[in-house]
Amino acid sequence: MYLKTLKRALTVTPLLLSAIAIQAQAQTQVNDVNSNSYPKINDVQTTVLQAGTGYELKQVTYYSDDSSRQQNSTLFYIHSVQGAMNAVKEAGLSKEEEQGIIDDYSHKNCDKNDKQCLNREISLIVVDKGVADHLNDSPEQFNSYIQSTNLQPYVQQRLMSLGKNVSAQGIVPMSSFYSCNSRNQEDFTLKKDFDQPYRESKNAASGNANLNGEIDANFHVGTKAQIFYSVYSKLCIPHRVEVDKVVSTAKYSITGNFDIHGSVAGDIKTWDWDIKDPVIGNGGFKIANIPFIYDVRLPISAGVGDIHYQANGEVGLKKQLDIEGEYQYECTKHECKKIESTYNDNGLVKLDDIRYQALGSISLTPHINLMLMADVFNGYIHAQAGIDANMPVNVTGYVGNDCGNGNGLGADDAVYAGFVNVDLHVNAAAEGHTFNKNFIDKSWPLVNKNVLFRDIAHPSSALSPIIRSNVEGQSADLSVGLRSCVGQIPSSYQNYVVDWGDGQSQQIDGMNGGTSLQHSYTQTGDYKVTVKHKTGPSTTLDVNV
Repeated sequence: MYLKTLKRALTVTPLLLSAIAIQAQAQTQVNDVNSNSYPKINDVQTTVLQAGTGYELKQVTYYSDDSSRQQNSTLFYIHSVQGAMNAVKEAGLSKEEEQGIIDDYSHKNCDKNDKQCLNREISLIVVDKGVADHLNDSPEQFNSYIQSTNLQPYVQQRLMSLGKNVSAQGIVPMSSFYSCNSRNQEDFTLKKDFDQPYRESKNAASGNANLNGEIDANFHVGTKAQIFYSVYSKLCIPHRVEVDKVVSTAKYSITGNFDIHGSVAGDIKTWDWDIKDPVIGNGGFKIANIPFIYDVRLPISAGVGDIHYQANGEVGLKKQLDIEGEYQYECTKHECKKIESTYNDNGLVKLDDIRYQALGSISLTPHINLMLMADVFNGYIHAQAGIDANMPVNVTGYVGNDCGNGNGLGADDAVYAGFVNVDLHVNAAAEGHTFNKNFIDKSWPLVNKNVLFRDIAHPSSALSPIIRSNVEGQSADLSVGLRSCVGQIPSSYQNYVVDWGDGQSQQIDGMNGGTSLQHSYTQTGDYKVTVKHKTGPSTTLDVNV
């Protein structure tokens, strides 16, 4: 019917009517386009008209650069093949759009009766209901719709951008429209570099606890966010947009000082500095009558985790900041992938940076977080990626006789201990959610190391181990373990030497809490077995074989 009607009307029909017949026969082509030429939009308001499993139907109103009057679009937001099927049954999505989505996503991977596969999330699909409803109209009806929605100039511009000759009356030969059915792969990039000095002091008090903190730092960050999407057009008019992925990139350096100090005699809950939440870019543009909305930010925060105590004491950390690194992530609706991520704190923690006076134990965890956050289509796709660095500081002081019995003879031993322990944990992290609020949460460890450990008791007698033996014939099994009051020390500091009492010795390196050893004696008799920490504290046990 299209071709016959069109041939009768060709000499008097405007540009749009000539496009209709040939578009149905044209082969889809892929073009690379940048979004900068699209009209900008603002004052966007949305209303949900209908919602079902796998889809929502919304009315979106907005103003755009190319019109002084308020515009509105009725759009389907679809995130599964089953959602497209449900939208046809429940909300009036055209069968042609449903079939296009099924052809694109279902026939390659799903049997059409496989509900689980059909419900699997796909790219976010946005369909202009008005255009989709009129694609099978007669040429006269379609032209009337195009004029009523102010799309005729868009089609003329589209054809001219493809090098087609458009007359003053807007008429072109029918053969000009073969290239107007298309799937355009498009993207836009947001970049921002900023230097952010930040200085602030805080005080936290709880009971007899009083903690002061200061940060005096400079944040130098270069960011880039790329959003990739595809535009499907028929008859020169976009009717469907699919969001493919978001790529987040940042390069950063942090310099300055971070100082925490005070007395602790009770728990203090975490407190943070929200350093900056710069907008990398937000706004929107319209692809024909499909509004595309985005918001990209880089929230930066620093602070201290919960401070825990046992007994009381004083604690502090003064950290010179000289941190640098970069990261790049790629997030789709299904997953986030780490493309690249580095972190370097340049090894600046020294014992002099730690303030301590503790009877019991105190812990705190300073942290810094930089996450590039992107929202597309008012949160239908949310991707957040970056680095999360924290530095647990633990100070332990102990004097007492309830920390175990070294050789199992008599009462528990009276021992003492004093340690400062600082670790560095840095994770590359990405999280987000999709249309259905299904969360993506991934973490990749970048740095996991002990940056400072000191025995401030020189040495701590509690490093003398707990040892027990079991003898069968001339063979002795020996178990060696840490006392409970020093169980938190890193394995790199758990180095011992076993003297078996017969002139033989054995090294234990990096014990990690405990170990078992076996030794065979060449002669029967009584032996004194001594296990000695590398700093001197030891435990001796009599063994008879």
